[in-house]
Amino acid sequence: MKETEDNVEGKILSTYDREAARCNKVVALCHTIEIAVISIAYFMEFVKGARTLSYVLLTILIGISSPVLEWIFYNKKKDTTAVMHCAGYGFAVFYIFIMFTTNNVLAFVYAIPMIIAISVYNDFKYSIPVNVGVVIVNCIQAALFFKKGLYTVDTLAGLEIQVLIMVIVACYSIYTSRALEINKKEKVLQIEEQGSRTENLLNKTMNISEQISARIDTISSKISDLDEAVNSTREAMQDVTEGSGDTAEAVQKQLEMTENIQKRVNDVKNGADQIISN
Repeated sequence: MKETEDNVEGKILSTYDREAARCNKVVALCHTIEIAVISIAYFMEFVKGARTLSYVLLTILIGISSPVLEWIFYNKKKDTTAVMHCAGYGFAVFYIFIMFTTNNVLAFVYAIPMIIAISVYNDFKYSIPVNVGVVIVNCIQAALFFKKGLYTVDTLAGLEIQVLIMVIVACYSIYTSRALEINKKEKVLQIEEQGSRTENLLNKTMNISEQISARIDTISSKISDLDEAVNSTREAMQDVTEGSGDTAEAVQKQLEMTENIQKRVNDVKNGADQIISN
């Protein structure tokens, strides 16, 4: 019974490990691709003369440091939680740097692909600070852009769209993470219930097997006793057969002796008859 419980628990833990490893690989790969695309875009800005080389190199360095750490952690232990936290906090630092140093009003969209990527973890508590942080950064950046004059009263609709879009994305991400986490817990409960039913079935099977084994042992013991009785009967029959043979020989000898006596009697009678005749 204890071994069965350990097997069920081991299978569940093994499933968790494989799932965590797949999630880590997805997030690390998505993060690497996004940083590579942003780095290429910033390098093109340098080529066009819109950015300085030092700024571009600093941006690439900040952006690529987190994916490098994620792959290092992943290669050491594929199901580690370090990848999840490194992706969240690492990209947060990079996103804050981008948002407060860019002059492009569309830079806020860089967060959307990563929000989608980290949703693979189905972790409600993890998604809350990430999405709330994105909304706060966008609100602060929108205020700074308005202060710098990048947004005016006439173009305020763009600012409203930016904030509204990120609020919607954040809320949807948190809501879906919560729903997926509930679904995950329900699946775990189903697995545990199935494991419990399997355990009960195995216990019943083991009990029946033990009863059958005990009955088989009893029958085997009785068969052994019967075999011994048969052997004893066989030996007794052999003795009877041998005794019968001896008796038959004695009877045969007795018959021979009786015949000899009868012959002698006949001889005596004939002799007596002869004497009387004489």
